[in-house]
Amino acid sequence: MRARTPLLLALAALLASGGCKKGRRAIQGGAAAVAETRAAAEQSTQAEVLDPSEALAAASRATGTPVGPPKVIAFTATDTGITGPDSVPNGAVEIRLTNRGQAPHELRLLRLAPQMTAEQAMAALSQGPDLPRSLSPRGGAGPVMPGKSTTVVELLGPGTYLALCHLNAGDGKAWYTKGVVRTLTVTGVAPARPQPPVIPAGSAIVTSDKTWKFGVSLRTSSQRTLLIEGRNRRTDIPGGDNIIMLEHYGREGHDAVIMRATEPRQMREYVAWLEGRRPDPPDIVGGIPGLVPQMRAWFHLQLEPGAYIIFCPNFHQRTGARGFELGEYDQFVVK
Repeated sequence: MRARTPLLLALAALLASGGCKKGRRAIQGGAAAVAETRAAAEQSTQAEVLDPSEALAAASRATGTPVGPPKVIAFTATDTGITGPDSVPNGAVEIRLTNRGQAPHELRLLRLAPQMTAEQAMAALSQGPDLPRSLSPRGGAGPVMPGKSTTVVELLGPGTYLALCHLNAGDGKAWYTKGVVRTLTVTGVAPARPQPPVIPAGSAIVTSDKTWKFGVSLRTSSQRTLLIEGRNRRTDIPGGDNIIMLEHYGREGHDAVIMRATEPRQMREYVAWLEGRRPDPPDIVGGIPGLVPQMRAWFHLQLEPGAYIIFCPNFHQRTGARGFELGEYDQFVVK
């Protein structure tokens, strides 16, 4: 089924309707569902994917402030630490993470509660494997394999952040306990209506707490259409340089991991490595840790031909299952 722009709100309406349940991955519904989806799409102005010049002009009119390109912040992770900037202005940022270590690493961003120090935050982290409520996930970049790089674009609000690697170091401890952590200060005052950057994307992933849908963003004249294909018809995208937009409509936090995989069962291999039960990691391509509700972000990836899967590996205490076991995954093929 094709949903015309504004594309993401239309898909969110479908996801929220419960029409995509585990075991039924195709978008279904009759004329009434189509009419409802189109009506929701016509009411949205924020979810459109426009030409950059049109989008910047629209954002400028809406806020009174011209929207510029994302600010680049580059980090390098090793097995002993993370190097990068100490501060960045609030707004759109392009996070470039390079892994110079011998193991996969990530850059997970956790915003500290007001008046909280970095020392207090580290002490809170040491209390157990679960993140304390005083630290709020705010995205990031990775995981990324040794010798590789990944890029993610997202919005960051003012505050003090921990930038750390929360992955298992192989001995049951997280890498941040071995020094792979630093602080980042996001300066300035957040606007009342923050405008996300507008980056033309060739494909998109729409996520919720029940199902994830991956599709190709196709241009027809001045319009855009998002073509969603079910699990039995994996979406094809071209190889090489790819920009993938992610929009999270769930109420819970998630991690998004992209890896090369021909079968869904290979997601369990990632979990086995994550928990230290498998010595060698699977072929991880990238990801975004710490998705929050209503978050929009962009992956910028170099993809080689093959089969891929994007999924949430997080364990949900409420259900006793991993995200992908609840339907939080989708597959695609790079030609």
